Amino acid sequence: MTEVTFEDLLPTIELQAQRLNAASDRANAALAAVEKRLVGANIGLEFWHHIPIDASDTTGDLAPHALSRYTKQVFGFARVGGKWCLAVKTVRIVHGFYEGEMSQPYQNEFVDDELTPLLSASRTLRVNAVGAMSDFLARFSVFVAQTVEAVEDAASKLTKAPTK
Repeated sequence: MTEVTFEDLLPTIELQAQRLNAASDRANAALAAVEKRLVGANIGLEFWHHIPIDASDTTGDLAPHALSRYTKQVFGFARVGGKWCLAVKTVRIVHGFYEGEMSQPYQNEFVDDELTPLLSASRTLRVNAVGAMSDFLARFSVFVAQTVEAVEDAASKLTKAPTK
């Protein structure tokens, strides 16, 4: 069997890195274009995709008085630093059993850390967001349409003349 050396592997890794960087540049340009259009539409509504784009391993235990936890990253459209953008938020999920009672499991979710603009997030998060973008946009469209209907309905009730 032929032994493979570092010198045999490094040129292949370097070539793959060049391809990865070029593909990431295209993905970043696509994300920036989507963000620009959403910001330009002046929607002004926060929306988060329900499917995580990354998650940590679970730590802890499932014993009656123990907790287990993990974090997940979700992306959405939100105001970060006063500007609307595609963004990432980290959510910490804690599982346990109420008062140690195994028949009463619970799960709490907490926002961890500050929101991060997606275009400033790690490559892994940006690549995963590109993969989920079609579903995100479809769900965001439904959310916006439902909000429009609710606002129109509420506005029509406010503008109706009171009857005497």
